Amino acid sequence: MIDSRTDPRTPHVIGREPFTVRRLVRWGDSDPAGIIYTGAYLDYMVETAEDFFVDLTGVHWREMQNRDGTGTPMVHASMDFQKPVEAGRPIDIALHLGEVGQSSFHLHFVSRDEAGDVCFTGKLIGVFIRHDGPGKIRANGVPADWRPLMERYSEAWPPPQL
Repeated sequence: MIDSRTDPRTPHVIGREPFTVRRLVRWGDSDPAGIIYTGAYLDYMVETAEDFFVDLTGVHWREMQNRDGTGTPMVHASMDFQKPVEAGRPIDIALHLGEVGQSSFHLHFVSRDEAGDVCFTGKLIGVFIRHDGPGKIRANGVPADWRPLMERYSEAWPPPQL
């Protein structure tokens, strides 16, 4: 059986200062030219954010949704590409936390290849929401137990100036 902690095909955390995930660019993540398909970068960012929040808080988004009726949809996404990465190559994706607002948070991503070159940078803005019934969604404050964790991380690992 393959060990997911060492299998290069499986995203895994390689650092926490800043939080960094290593993953292999899979063939299914690439376009006909054999490089990462643009849409895959968005998946990579959301998956890295998911891993980050589980690591930071010990709570998975789904658990938060089921337990508290809250969620964290992304309301903004942007990406800039510096260097193509071919299928079969590993990349590291570091997450930096920018502004933490009343209900919103800004996630910044920097991906590097094996040589340390920046491949892409990205940004997601998420909002904490509450479901008050079908079709009734409203902004909800950052959970009180999450705010100090997020603010400490933001201070330690703000978005880099590239």
